[in-house]
Amino acid sequence: MAERITRQSEDEFVGKRMKQVKNYESYLYENSYRVVKVFLHVSKQEQKKRFLERIDRKEKNWKFNADDLTDRKLFDTFMKAFEDTIDQTATKESPWYAIPADDKWYTRYLLSEILIDVIEKTKPEYPELPGDQRERLQTCREELVAENGGRGPAPKCSAPPLFFALDGSSMPRYHTESPVRAGKVPKSAGSSALPFLAPCKVVYNVVLKLRVLPSATRRHQTRSKRNLS
Repeated sequence: MAERITRQSEDEFVGKRMKQVKNYESYLYENSYRVVKVFLHVSKQEQKKRFLERIDRKEKNWKFNADDLTDRKLFDTFMKAFEDTIDQTATKESPWYAIPADDKWYTRYLLSEILIDVIEKTKPEYPELPGDQRERLQTCREELVAENGGRGPAPKCSAPPLFFALDGSSMPRYHTESPVRAGKVPKSAGSSALPFLAPCKVVYNVVLKLRVLPSATRRHQTRSKRNLS
């Protein structure tokens, strides 16, 4: 780390970080973002119960690390650090919500209530088009239609389905090449390539196991062929 950082005492370093957190959250708030900070408080007794379960149940072994017991010895120290952090970074605009987390169902209920309350207070809605702009919509539409020699608007095009296809390699890759003959595996566009918008009247054919990208809807998952015309 930079010398100007290492020369600081622990109190100076932590104090500056707390101030930076508050300043950043204030900046977000002033730019219409809402920060919801939730501290899930798990008691020491419940932590012990969960550790034992992770040791005893084979399917949960992966969740346990022997170093967890070393950190457990500092449980009270961690609680004091959490308390200091919450006290120093809680503000009216970005408050903290400390909720009990021993019972997961109750924790999720409380969290849902917090989020619902925040959403209701922010009242998110689509922005309204100013009246003068709304009055010009028809004129703008006529201007667009008049392009191409007045032959009407261009045919509607759709973006290609956002598919991941496993092409035999260990990494999923995008497939957006078109057209593709039936039964032929499309060439990969590379794992770092982004999908391109497809031209009209293109048939996509993906013959391997598919995984939908997070932003895509599941209805694409079972389609092996789709005519976008």
